[in-house]
This record gives sequence, structure tokens and C-alpha cells, in this order.
Amino acid sequence: MALCLYDPDDGYYKTKSCIGAQGDFITAPEISQLFGEIIAFWLINQWQQEPAILPRHLIELGPGRGTLMADILRTLNKINSDYICNLTVHLVETSPTLIAQQQHLLSSYGHTVVWHATLLELTAKLPKQHCYFIANEFFDALPIQQLQWHNQAWHQRVIQQQSIDNSLCWDLIPFQGLIPYETYYPLPQHGNILEFSLQQLQHVDLICQHIRQGHNAALIIDYGYDYFSYGDTFQAMHQHQYVSPLEDSGQCDLTAHINFAALAQHGHKYNLNTQLLTQAEFLINYGIDARLRQLLQANPMQTDALKSGYDRLVDMKQMGELFKVLILQ
Repeated sequence: MALCLYDPDDGYYKTKSCIGAQGDFITAPEISQLFGEIIAFWLINQWQQEPAILPRHLIELGPGRGTLMADILRTLNKINSDYICNLTVHLVETSPTLIAQQQHLLSSYGHTVVWHATLLELTAKLPKQHCYFIANEFFDALPIQQLQWHNQAWHQRVIQQQSIDNSLCWDLIPFQGLIPYETYYPLPQHGNILEFSLQQLQHVDLICQHIRQGHNAALIIDYGYDYFSYGDTFQAMHQHQYVSPLEDSGQCDLTAHINFAALAQHGHKYNLNTQLLTQAEFLINYGIDARLRQLLQANPMQTDALKSGYDRLVDMKQMGELFKVLILQ
């Protein structure tokens, strides 16, 4: 995953325009402005507990084309400029193509925007307070490991190259490492596949270290599951269709579902206030229904588009239940 997605010369995120109708996948901010507006309401709710005029740092991991941040800043500007008069925006991004799009889209909002190559680089430079992290569909693209229970032991699933035609195939090798939160899983049965991501936990670790300093919070949104279970969720997308992860390396988006139970346990380890919701619960709790009514009243010609976007975000058969929201504070 790291090689195919992040190779500095040929990686998917280095060479492709991947988001949107002409790309390989579409994210919630591209579906409806409601998504970013509700996240802005969540931020205001956080900031109402603090003095209004403070230096604040708003951080987004994997900001895509900048659509989510643009919707957030536009909404914050309309609600109360006191909250953002000393706001600095930080974006963690590695794609030159996406950085150029973000620069173009965010240049008109009047805030300092700083780009960082990694979260580690960013957290080393940030102050310890008044930092707010947002990660929408960022964690799913961090590399995973897969183990398979075979002959009463865990074996690592690896990708090999066949000597006959150089095509890629799966293989098993003995596994000697440690499994994060292994005791939380049920007893394995033959053939069970266990996924985990050390990089995901390392990222959450950096965020939790920052949050426990006080007056900080994080919002992690992605598709995944909220209990410890087995299963193979490694997948590839090309032009909005599922394809084999072992074909067209570097030309497809590679992701895996997030084990939110493990991320939440990491928050508990730092004694943080941890809340895990479905995307539908989060959006409804912070006022998406009232905001939809406002938009419908003001834009009657866009009724179908607004309702369609709303349904896609909150419907339990679409993104409403599959996508989870982890709040750390």
C-alpha cells in the first residue's frame, strides 16, 4: 500500500487526480456542502467553551482538493468571525497535484495556510493548546498488515511475484510480531483474517499526545467497524468500480476499513473523552436537518440535489452507518 500510494515518483497520490466524478472515488465533502457546514458547527461548539479571541490551529489530514476546509471556513466566516480572527490552517498533504488545488481553492479566505508532509512534522511544530484535528477518509489509506490463522498459528499474508508471468499473488509466511489489542479479538478459527495498521495507531498516538495537553480535540471520520472482528477489507477502486488490489499497481486507490474499536481504545489509554458515533448520528446531533431546511427554503431550485446529498450522507443503507465518527477530546 505504501509503495503503490506514496512512492515519490510513481505513487497513486503523486501522479493521479483521484477525487471526484472524473477520478476514482468521491468523498462526503464533494457530495454535499452540508458535511463541511456541520463540522464547522462542531468546531463552534468546541470553541464556545473557550475565550473567543485566541490563536487557534485547525488541522486537516489528507484534505483532498480542499473542499471540506473551504466549506468549514466559509461557514465559520458567516457565523462568528471572532472565532477565526487568529486562526491558522494546517494541511497534511503529500500530493503536488492536490496541494495546487488546495492553494487555489483556499487562497480567498484570508487565513494563513501551512502545508506539512507528515503529521509527525506538524505536531513537532505546533503549540500544545488550541489545536483541532480533522481527518476525513485519511486513515483508510494508511498501510495495513493482514494475518491469517493457519495450522493453529498466525501467518502474515504477503504479496509475491510469480516467476512465470510476473503477476502478483498472495502467500503466507510465519508471523512472529505483536498484534495490537490481540486479547480483544474472539478465538480465531481456521482461515480467519486479522487486519491491523501500526501506522494508524501511530497517527492516533501523536494526536492523543497533543490532545491530553488540554483545549484540543480531534474528529476522525471514515468507513469501518466498531468492534474487534476478523475479515478481509483490503480493496481497490478505479473509476468508481471495485477492482483487484493486485492488478494495475499504482493506478488504483487502495484502502481498508478502519477498526474504530482499536482507535477508541488508544484514546482510552490516554484517558481522553472518547465518543464513537455513526456518521448519521453525528450529523443529526449537530443540526444537519435544520440546516437542510434552511438551504431548501433559500434554494428551491436545488431541492433534488440537496435532498440527494443529504440522503447519501445520513441514509443507513448508504454512508450513514458504514461511516463512523470518532471524537477525541
